[in-house]
Amino acid sequence: MSKNYVDVKHSVWERYHFKDDTDMENLVELIKDFGIPTEEEEGFIECETLYDTLEEMSLNDNSGFSTIEVIKDNKTIYQNGI
Repeated sequence: MSKNYVDVKHSVWERYHFKDDTDMENLVELIKDFGIPTEEEEGFIECETLYDTLEEMSLNDNSGFSTIEVIKDNKTIYQNGI
């Protein structure tokens, strides 16, 4: 594996698929209370990453934390944020 690389932080959407007979109104309440359920008994089928929604994050989007880091010989030599 290379010791020299650039890490870039991105934002991307994921799609969670549920069975056609899932009570989506009830699912909304579960999401509000507990987050997205990924149990089969709640109707969850699978999750897919929507790569066509991939966007590079700005420093503002990441609360000023780095979104780009340059690594040389496994050591950070540049980062664009805190």
